[in-house]
Amino acid sequence: MTTFESPARVEVRGRFHRSVQLIRDWQGPPDLQDYLITPTVRDLTQRIVRELQAPGGTRAWSITGPYGTGKSAFALFLTRFLANRLNGFPEAGFLRQSLPLGNQSFFPILLVGERAPLKPALLRALSSTFVLTNHALACEIKEAAQQNRIDDATVIRYFERAAEEVKRHGYKGLLIVVDEFGKFLEYAASNLHCSHSVNWP
Repeated sequence: MTTFESPARVEVRGRFHRSVQLIRDWQGPPDLQDYLITPTVRDLTQRIVRELQAPGGTRAWSITGPYGTGKSAFALFLTRFLANRLNGFPEAGFLRQSLPLGNQSFFPILLVGERAPLKPALLRALSSTFVLTNHALACEIKEAAQQNRIDDATVIRYFERAAEEVKRHGYKGLLIVVDEFGKFLEYAASNLHCSHSVNWP
């Protein structure tokens, strides 16, 4: 006689029912209890922090990988980690204590990619973040983002002003995180215009 045991019931915690949306989840409760700090996450976080502390260290990072491998979740974790918002996440707190950060925190500017021009999107993200910090500056940046043509110098100038502003409030500097950056590249690639004619043989 053969007997069969009833199958085990598996439940997925609500934290994993949907993918991470960087801006929405940053604005929500700082719940990272279920985020696993894997050896890869630990190593990458340590490398980024050490470069931030080194004079002339790397300041721009590109993290690539297949869909669903946790890039957005890591971006959210890193944002909270560098902004020093790790409420109720002891493991991340211990990791932070092991690195030369002290009480330093960075002011995050978050942007999720879209098939649109990058420069106005960067300015809109900066403006929306600064509404409560410096309303006048936020309005000025928002107006600049609505211009038909935005040059690189304009974007740089406003980010430099924003960096000076947050430093006056005790922050180490700006942390600019662009999730799904590839969408901006897709837009740029689909809107290339040849500046010269090609004579085919």
